[in-house]
Amino acid sequence: MVIALVEDIKNKKLNLLISDDYGHFDHYYADIVLNRGLHGQERMYRTREPYTKLLLGHQFVSLRAEFMAWRDWQREISPRGTNILVSLGGADNSRLLTKVVGAITELGETFKTKIILGQASKLKEVKCINIVYLINTKNMAALMGWADIGYAAGELL
Repeated sequence: MVIALVEDIKNKKLNLLISDDYGHFDHYYADIVLNRGLHGQERMYRTREPYTKLLLGHQFVSLRAEFMAWRDWQREISPRGTNILVSLGGADNSRLLTKVVGAITELGETFKTKIILGQASKLKEVKCINIVYLINTKNMAALMGWADIGYAAGELL
């Protein structure tokens, strides 16, 4: 289905950008392939059209405007981090929140944790000491600056 859609777009002489983070297509017909990951490499996209331009790597990451104010900020690394930031995505419908809270609880009360839940999340907050839940927050840059370590929907921040 995706290939048919891509072919239809290209047959209509329209430009196409594909955001891809793991090189899973057999062939790339897009005008631009964007992979913002640290692991994005040209070899992942060997079978592509001659006109396909590759934009690979973290320099192509898209950030909200709020991050510009933090551009020159330098973190002071504390000898022992205590602030944990967790973001499970806009609609984490798995049991991941319960597992994450359980793991944080095992760490003890010396950690302060902020868990970001998206507005579409159907999960109930799991009560725990030293955990603050934030719904649909708009200040991600400040939260990331606050955190000593972060976990975001399957990736360490």
